Formats: sequence, C-alpha cells, structure tokens
Amino acid sequence: MSIRTKQGFMFFIHYISVILFVLIPPLIYYFFAVKFFSPLDEILDSITEIQKDLKRKSDLNENSDWGILAEKLNNLFDRFGEDILKIKLLGKTRNQFLENVSHELKTPIFTLKGFVETLLDGAINDEKVNRTFLEKIQIQANRLENLFNDLIQISRIESGELKLEFSWFNYNIVIQELIDAFKPLADSKGLKIVVPSLVNFDVYGDAFRLQTVLSNLISNAINYSDKGSIIISVKKQNKHLITKITDTGIGIPAEKINHIFERFYRVDADRSRKSGGSGLGLAIVKHILEAHDCSIEIDSRIGAGTTISFGLKCRRIESKEENFHSS
Repeated sequence: MSIRTKQGFMFFIHYISVILFVLIPPLIYYFFAVKFFSPLDEILDSITEIQKDLKRKSDLNENSDWGILAEKLNNLFDRFGEDILKIKLLGKTRNQFLENVSHELKTPIFTLKGFVETLLDGAINDEKVNRTFLEKIQIQANRLENLFNDLIQISRIESGELKLEFSWFNYNIVIQELIDAFKPLADSKGLKIVVPSLVNFDVYGDAFRLQTVLSNLISNAINYSDKGSIIISVKKQNKHLITKITDTGIGIPAEKINHIFERFYRVDADRSRKSGGSGLGLAIVKHILEAHDCSIEIDSRIGAGTTISFGLKCRRIESKEENFHSS
C-alpha cells in the first residue's frame, strides 16, 4: 500500500471517528431519555399525583415493561385506595360507637351520682326514702353491668375472638329453662308465656349462645308488651326447626324494622332504658344467628305485636310429643 493510500485511509478512519464521537453521545442520550428516563419520570410524576389523589391513574399505556410496571402500580394504588377507605369507615364506625357508649354510660353514672349525693346529704338517715334510693342505685348498677357485659360480648363477636362450640342438643330443654326463668317477669306484668305442643328435636349449634338469642328475644317481647301473651312456637320445616317468638306488644313501625339490629338502636328508647336494656341485645342476636347461617324474619304491626323467627338445623330425637303448658 502506497503512502498516499495509507494517508487517505487514516484520514477516513479519523473522519469516521469524529462523526461517531459527535453522534453517539446524542444517540445514547436519546435512548436513555426517551426509552428509559422519560417513562420513569412519567411514572414518578404519576406516583406523586396518586399520593395526592388515589383515584388518579398513570397514563403510561405502552406495550413494554414500563407499561406493565405502570399497570401494576395502578393496581397497587387501587388496593391502597380500598384499604384506606375501609380504614376511614372503621374509624367513623369506631367514633360513632364511642359516642354511643359515652351516651349510654352518662345517664346511669349521673343518676347514681345524684342518688349517692342525696343520701350523703342526709337522706340516708330518713328511713322513709333511704331504701327507695338504694333500690334505684341497684337498678342503675344492674343496668351498667348489663351494658358492660353486652359490650364485651359484641366486641368479642365482631373481632372474631368469640369461638362458637357447635354440637347437637335438646332444644326443648333450653326453651323450658327459659320459660321458668322468665315466668316471674311475665307474671309481674300480667302476661302469659305460651308454648304449644312440640315434637322433640335436637338442633345443631352453640347451646349457650342460642340460649342468649332466645333470652334476648323473650326479654324484648315481655318488655315491649303490656298485656296479652308471649307465644314461643317451634315447627319443623324441611331440615330446619323454625322458632317464632310472638308478642302482643306495641309493634315496630315499618321504617324502623331495618334498623332494630343496629347497635344501640331502640324502637322505644324510654321503655328500653327503664327495663335496663343496653341497646345491644338485638345486635348480639343478629351476629350469633349469622354465625349459625340463620336468617332472621320480622313481621310486625303497630299496636298488634311483633313476630321474630329464625331456623336451625335439626334432627328428630324420638317420635313422642312433649306438651308444654301455658305459664
């Protein structure tokens, strides 16, 4: 190769090197800026905006790894949004619950305080009134005890700490025990507890918790009735035993029926408080029956009474019928 040819070749190599030196950096910058940094900046900007408003979405819809990443981030923030909404709702529910508890505690505590102050001011030495005040203090103390017991029970149910113990048990024995327990209260109001003849069946469930259900329902039936009777009927329907508790009380307005299982909701607040009710009984009933896969049905007419019914899985013990008499 001649010297002139070598010089030309070297000049060509030098020329190409200069061109590459000039062009490659912009090309590299373009690649990283457009293909790498630009989508990354867009995602970072989207994250900043989404932090301000979780309903916003990243607009990066490329058929690339960046597009897939943006879509996954959108899904992630959707879940964050749902979780935050649940937390806000739980916070609101908690605040309402605390307000209701504070309200329920305030009345008996102030009443107790008033009675005690009256006794300390000299009424304790007055034999005509001191026993009356002490009896009223006992009533308010019992009301507080009922409220605390119900609060503990419903908090355990709603937190999932309360574990039910399912087994087969004789349902009629439970009903008879409750009739005996509530007879004095019914007698004091001139009410009869009536239980028609029943076929002897076992039911499947938590006997203690279902006794709580029946106790709450019978207690409500008595408290909201001033005359007539409380009818507890049990009838087999397919594979279930349907329990109906019917009273001849004041009834429930149609617009209030959907609310009676809410915590602290009362159809007649004054009557409920006078009877020592916490306002949580029916909420507890609802939770326990739902844990037994039971639905609750309510039929009520103003001035005529209310019937509440639910079904439990059952099996026959024997064909012999047991007759329960009116009390």
